[in-house]
Amino acid sequence: GIGKSELLSYMSRLSPRGIYATGKSSTAAGLTASAVRDEFGEGRWTLEAGALVLADLGLACLHPSAEVFIDGLPHSIEGLFDASKSVQAIAAGGHVELSPLARPTVAFDTERVQVRNQTAAFVTRKSYRGPILHITLASGFELRVTPDHLVLDGESFRWKKLQDVRPTGRLVACQRLPNETNEVYLLDILPDGWIVQPSREEKEELRRILTTRFPTLAAANRAYDLPRDALNGRSALGLGSFRTILHDVGLYNSWRTKAFAYGRRKSTERLRVATITPELAYVLGFVCGDGNVQRDDRHSNLSISQSRVHLQQILRLLQVTKTFTPRNWGMYPRADHSQIRGRSIESASYHMHKGSNLLAFIYEWLTDDDLANLLRLDDTAMRGFLAGLFDADGCVSVKHSTAGGKPYKCVELQFMFSSSARSNKRLLYALRRFDIYARVREGKNVLFVQVTSRSDIQRLLLELGPLSVKAKAVPAAGTLQRADHQEAPSEVVSSILAQVRPRPWRLLNKRYWSQLYDLAHARRRPFKATLAKLADNMKPWLSDEAYNRLAALTARDYALDRIVEVRVEEHDGYVYDLRVPGLSNFVCDGVVVHNCIDEIEKMNPQDRSAIHEAMEQQRISVAKAGITAVLQSRCAVLAAANPKFGRFDEHKYISEQIDLPPALLSRFDIIFSMIDRPQADRDRELAEHILKGHRVGEIRRRRETGLATEESQALEEPYTPHLDPDFLRKYVAYAKRIYPIMTVEAMSIIEKKYLDIRRTGEAAGSSVPITPRQLEAIIRLAEAGARMRLSEAVTADDAERAVRIVEYWMGKVAGEEGRFDIDIIQTGISQSQREQIISIRDIINELAGPDGVADYEDIVRIAQERGIPPAKVDSWLKRWAQEGEIYSPVKNKYKLVERL
Repeated sequence: GIGKSELLSYMSRLSPRGIYATGKSSTAAGLTASAVRDEFGEGRWTLEAGALVLADLGLACLHPSAEVFIDGLPHSIEGLFDASKSVQAIAAGGHVELSPLARPTVAFDTERVQVRNQTAAFVTRKSYRGPILHITLASGFELRVTPDHLVLDGESFRWKKLQDVRPTGRLVACQRLPNETNEVYLLDILPDGWIVQPSREEKEELRRILTTRFPTLAAANRAYDLPRDALNGRSALGLGSFRTILHDVGLYNSWRTKAFAYGRRKSTERLRVATITPELAYVLGFVCGDGNVQRDDRHSNLSISQSRVHLQQILRLLQVTKTFTPRNWGMYPRADHSQIRGRSIESASYHMHKGSNLLAFIYEWLTDDDLANLLRLDDTAMRGFLAGLFDADGCVSVKHSTAGGKPYKCVELQFMFSSSARSNKRLLYALRRFDIYARVREGKNVLFVQVTSRSDIQRLLLELGPLSVKAKAVPAAGTLQRADHQEAPSEVVSSILAQVRPRPWRLLNKRYWSQLYDLAHARRRPFKATLAKLADNMKPWLSDEAYNRLAALTARDYALDRIVEVRVEEHDGYVYDLRVPGLSNFVCDGVVVHNCIDEIEKMNPQDRSAIHEAMEQQRISVAKAGITAVLQSRCAVLAAANPKFGRFDEHKYISEQIDLPPALLSRFDIIFSMIDRPQADRDRELAEHILKGHRVGEIRRRRETGLATEESQALEEPYTPHLDPDFLRKYVAYAKRIYPIMTVEAMSIIEKKYLDIRRTGEAAGSSVPITPRQLEAIIRLAEAGARMRLSEAVTADDAERAVRIVEYWMGKVAGEEGRFDIDIIQTGISQSQREQIISIRDIINELAGPDGVADYEDIVRIAQERGIPPAKVDSWLKRWAQEGEIYSPVKNKYKLVERL
């Protein structure tokens, strides 16, 4: 919106050999060089010059119903596309539409084998008519993509087109979803049409604040559409107006922690909590598993029926209910009669009921649309929900089986609560929040969620233990029975172990020799537990790189999901994809898939190193199709980029806002931020200039077609350039032939300024203010100034001008507290941020006890004592949690992630 494209386009017309590239043209054309074969001649390979070669992975896409994680929740990718904000583009020779998104999604780091949060830049859409592969996985998830879409193959741990994966192969699935620490506040989720009843003291505080903003209280009532006595007496307020007031006066974040009384129309109900607590979530989970909710226009009722045999569950329900409401359950005994196999059976039970519009709404908010909001719960509340669901309709069963003639006990854990496949898959996602792998299974007219791995069951029961009355220890394993999803990529393991030769062989325990031989020759399937033990025993003979890779492959962040069915469906309509810069992949329907449209900011490492060489060394090295060459690229690069979120924030570092790697960003000699600030006089002049310019263009167009036009010389004069563009183009061409020589005065000025700036970073712990790269930038700018004057010498004025330019832009985008810090550009982290990072990590390590856990309040308190504001502490903790550097095992407790 500030004319960046027009500026670049105009500059390309002034440059004698300028090339303007944007969007797809800057990716498909290539920015270095490409090898092209003459298919219609003699079949020779030739080198075709360009600016940068960027591989395009085609237009593989997802079915509209595919679900991807955005903001921690699964969404259909079709629903994320906003047609009103979309723009047209060309990719792989076809038309696509791009809709901006800029929201976090879940991605997978294939190098570190870790799940991470990444920003999805935009959603793409295109028309497609052809086959769609419908893949059903052992977990119960179903994936629908075009045949050429890239997925992460579970055997090779490489990206493959789905059509090239074996029909019975395995795909890499996401086993651990990022933690959620943000609580769900009732004030955030209740409808605007409800009413709220603040206390008398709270109303007095609102009246006091509003009378300072409005001349009278009546004026405030009119502004917020409140009844006359809304802030007096015992009258209730409309919840929508109440929220607006709190936002306007800056009280929303502090007041949403208060337990207000809420209601649908007239009567209100006050809970003892302001959030969905674990205890409240337990009751909601219990109702979801073995209860129901009835609502009419005025009343709502929650009811649960439990056999008298389940007295422990009934007592737990009564116990946890007291923590969030003073109103307990109504109960009465009931005798049920039924016929089973011709026999009359009588069972005694208790019918529990509770009238509450507020609880009924919270339940429906959580469970409507197939548990759409379940994953909004924070981890502690999620544990409560799962515990209630398990106590209501879950079970742990132990079955006796044999393997190889040896008996063993097989343990299964089941949830059976809904016939909706979508609801059951939502529960799979909830379990993966706690690193637990489960499957959806189909019984007789019923679906259930099943956990079969003993380690997963033990982990789940440990999570449910504080609230669940059914959670109990499972029998110890007599024979190790591994689950399929715990397998590791066989091809990767085999390729690493095939290179290992333990010498002397006696140092390796003999029981590991057969494992080593079989895995190295792919004679057995590698499982994570076995591989971890083998890697530890083989460490003396493994390189650091090989050991770290094997250790990473034993991580629980991923699982291998087996393909059980492949169907081909015809599709005629739109297909979609996400663009995720950085890792270039995302989780879709439980598995890891690649984003298959590349843009300028998404370069593979080879392309990135190519443009680094072109910008800094003025040459491009090419080795393609048997052709080896070094091409000259003596040119300047003028580039423009949009901030990630549409507007440039002057209070944030540029590296946080421009989606380019710091190594590339640091190679530009000067960086300016172009900001559109509303200014009445300037905006009026600009609007008049644009409108008159359109009028001049229309007059000239009429004149060119021979139509009569009015006299417009005075109107056209401001739009006639003083120097013709052709003249400027020739001037630039002539100036580029001049090679000015640096004078002694200019060298002294540049040297003195460079050393003065460097001297500010000599103190211990100081940041590096400037590097030789900026020195070369000053030299090039000084030489450019001399060329512009057609001078054969670089004078002192040229040097001083170049220094002022570099000092100006560095002060704007690479300055902090009046000092230069080039690390802001080169690494994306300033010296003060680095000090904060080191200090906070040291605090966590100091506070960590034997279990490595530090309390949040202690972290904030000590950080404040060391000069770090609480807001900065919260910001770093949230960022590290998103990046997988830290996690919260329990509420308000943090633990650093240990890297293998």
